[in-house]
Amino acid sequence: MRKLLFFILVAILLTLSCFAQDYNGYIIRIADDTMSLLGSNISELSGASLMGDMDDSEVVELISEEFDTVKEINSDHMLVKAEDDETLEMLMEMGVVESYEKDYFLELHGYDVTQNANYDDQKWYLGCINADFAWNAGIFGDEVRVAVIDSGVYPHKDIENNLIKGKNYVNESSPDDTTDNVGHGTSVAGIIASRCNDLATVGIAFKTKVVPLKVTDSKELSMSLAVKAIYDAVDTYNCDVINMSFGDTNKSTMLEDAVMYAISRGVIAVASAGNKGNTGYMYPASFDDVISVANVCSSYLNYVQYGSGLCISSSSQRNDKIDIAAPGTGIAAISKTGSVADVSGTSFSAPMVAAVAALAKSVNPDIGQSEFQSLIKQSANSSYLTTSGQDETAWGAGLLDIEAFFKLMLAGKDCYVSDNIVIDDEVFVYITNLSDTKRIEDCTVVISERDSTGAIIKTENISKALDVSQSLEISLTELGYSSLTTVRVVVDHMPGDVNGDGEITTMDVMAILKYIAKYPDDSTIESALDVSGDGEVSTLDVMTLLRYLAGYPVDLH
Repeated sequence: MRKLLFFILVAILLTLSCFAQDYNGYIIRIADDTMSLLGSNISELSGASLMGDMDDSEVVELISEEFDTVKEINSDHMLVKAEDDETLEMLMEMGVVESYEKDYFLELHGYDVTQNANYDDQKWYLGCINADFAWNAGIFGDEVRVAVIDSGVYPHKDIENNLIKGKNYVNESSPDDTTDNVGHGTSVAGIIASRCNDLATVGIAFKTKVVPLKVTDSKELSMSLAVKAIYDAVDTYNCDVINMSFGDTNKSTMLEDAVMYAISRGVIAVASAGNKGNTGYMYPASFDDVISVANVCSSYLNYVQYGSGLCISSSSQRNDKIDIAAPGTGIAAISKTGSVADVSGTSFSAPMVAAVAALAKSVNPDIGQSEFQSLIKQSANSSYLTTSGQDETAWGAGLLDIEAFFKLMLAGKDCYVSDNIVIDDEVFVYITNLSDTKRIEDCTVVISERDSTGAIIKTENISKALDVSQSLEISLTELGYSSLTTVRVVVDHMPGDVNGDGEITTMDVMAILKYIAKYPDDSTIESALDVSGDGEVSTLDVMTLLRYLAGYPVDLH
């Protein structure tokens, strides 16, 4: 009987031990109007005499300071962590707990790290998502901030210039040390923003800035730290995009509130779907408004051959919350050792979509979660749902397609004109034909530079033809212009439309007169000046245009 009781006791202890590993304390939302709720318990705080001058968030900070087993998560959002049951009970007795939930452990969604991969291994996945379309168009994600909430980032030479000082939530004594001891966060960050150079790999948004928010030193992290990092990504680091390559089956209200707060502030939130290979929901990916990304693998590691060999990895989650799929198996990415590793998991699919979000933000800073989510799904390559024999619960809308995404995002325009891009002290601009079918026979690029007073000091036109989806690179430096130069494009303008506004008016007459007077005007389309067709620009062109506007039969050239 003693032996039986002993084994029963051991079984109970083991069960309790396993259960205890599922969470680590409690996340607590402190009730509004904390001051009045404290009531008679106010004397428990050493700063009680000062509390009359405090608002609720300051009281939350004071509670965290006064009790060793209470940790502040975010005072503005009234969140703290209780490290054990006794602390939770104490706060409940004080009457300040609005709600609480277990601080569950979340799991990083990456696995199978193999060293000594190389840049050539990137070609299969960069090719199948058409990453080069954005680069050829001069869309690099300049200055957009992406929060990588993960294990930190090793300051690899391939990414260190794109790192912004973040925070270490694991070790409070070294808050600035975001060095990656696991390797997971480094690979995630590299997929997003490795520099375009000859060192290792190239990130999809290689001029984007990464903010490393280190929430773990292992393969799992406390939900409370993830919540804290999400709020900080928005309020402290002004991030535009958040990548969350982690998750758990527990649907946390506190985690959802944090993510929804970020989205409400214009941040795009992307998460990995999970690696259990079943139909279960993983959070944060399965929250309604978060973009959930599945893992695409190839039966070939040579992009030239990939064809219909793409499918969803057997380990990737399958459910109706999947939005889109991106490559996530056999991904070449920088590692914590400074080398290039071959990594797999939905952890590495999510940052590809986060990188596209960064590219989109660089084109339109106002694009939000709803618009981005809609565009990324509408532009997805859905053909693989047929060729792979896998449905939308595996693929979501289909395979990420960066070319189709930007053509849809920029729909209604003939051309996309990039911002001025500085590369190695040389200023470039990129002009891209957005059409899938139409060659642009006459693409007029108007280049102008102004002085400090706003007066035009130099202007000229360049006319080119652009094939379907072709990009034109123009070095403004070689032409003698600075980074302050403005560039606009007029496509297939009509004869006589001298200012390129799409119609013929007296403004075009004025444009000819300005040109004759040698008055620099950045509205002038030089190829439209000779409206009489005599081979030169003179007052005859002015008279010809005036006759046309008066209704006389005139042949404009």
